[in-house]
Amino acid sequence: MGATMLQGFIVTVYCAVASAFAVMTFLEGWMYRDGWTLTRMAGLFGSAVWPLLLALFFCHALVWRAFATSPAVVLCESRPARAGRPSHKA
Repeated sequence: MGATMLQGFIVTVYCAVASAFAVMTFLEGWMYRDGWTLTRMAGLFGSAVWPLLLALFFCHALVWRAFATSPAVVLCESRPARAGRPSHKA
């Protein structure tokens, strides 16, 4: 029951924040009498999608941290130099 309440809270906060940004974008376009331009529609779309992008960036950071610490990562210095190219080591 606790997880369902937490999910409901998260969805409520998400919708409240996205709605607030959508209203601000809508009113800004109305104030300047812009009409329905591409940038205004992109702003309305972005106001609904930005929390998903934020979650995606957090997940990417967690996955990158897991792979960056693995021993399978090959550093540039440990690769042999190709024939015909000078080495960068002094």
